[in-house]
Amino acid sequence: MKVYVIEYKGGNFITAAKSRDEAFARFFHNILNGKIKLEDLGNIIILFDDGDQYGFRTVPLLWKLGVMDRKTAIANVMLCTNTSKEEAEKILIETAREDSRLIPYIIKMRVSLPSERRSDKP
Repeated sequence: MKVYVIEYKGGNFITAAKSRDEAFARFFHNILNGKIKLEDLGNIIILFDDGDQYGFRTVPLLWKLGVMDRKTAIANVMLCTNTSKEEAEKILIETAREDSRLIPYIIKMRVSLPSERRSDKP
């Protein structure tokens, strides 16, 4: 286990994890459990690991987890990338696919995902 620090708009999140992906997953687990508020997030979070920094997009995974609706996620991507709605949707889908690698870690933490409780799954 290693200690990681994740910096986000609302402060720092410190966690022990076996890998960077597990540390990011623990961060999102805390969002799902209400310990980190959505209004405290930015579009990017940064993990610090032995002097190196690793950025991670928040919106695609929040959408994939069912925390953010598709319309809001697309609007966010449009603003961040200055692209059309169609292009933003493509970017959202591709980045969500890439970022979904964290979902198995989150599920292992035994959280009930909002998307499992909704009928309009992403």
